[in-house]
This record gives sequence, C-alpha cells and structure tokens, in this order.
Amino acid sequence: MRVGELFAGIGGFGLAAERVWGAGCVRWASEIEPFACEWYARLFHDVRLYGDVQTLRGADLELVD
Repeated sequence: MRVGELFAGIGGFGLAAERVWGAGCVRWASEIEPFACEWYARLFHDVRLYGDVQTLRGADLELVD
C-alpha cells in the first residue's frame, strides 16, 4: 500500500499507516505549519514533504493507492 498525506500535522496518520501496511508506505506528505513540518521530518526521514496544499500539482506527486 502506498499512501500520501494531506494536512499531515506531525504524522499521526502516517504512523498508523506504517503499523498497518509496514514501514515505507508513506510516499509524500503536505503540511504548512513549520513546527509540524519539523517533527514530521524527524519521524519520516525518506518522505518527501511538500508545503502548502494549495501549491500541489497532481503531476508532481508520486502515485498512491
């Protein structure tokens, strides 16, 4: 399972997804709040973290399930 997170916060959904579908299932995330981005990056080193959801383009995102 491959997942992407919108409005990711500090990664609560991502942590739950990894428990269910295994490490590495989160492929990208979007979060605008700097403190949350800092914590998210600490939890998910290999996940591409995008900023404001309003600037996302579907063509730039890896496909997820």
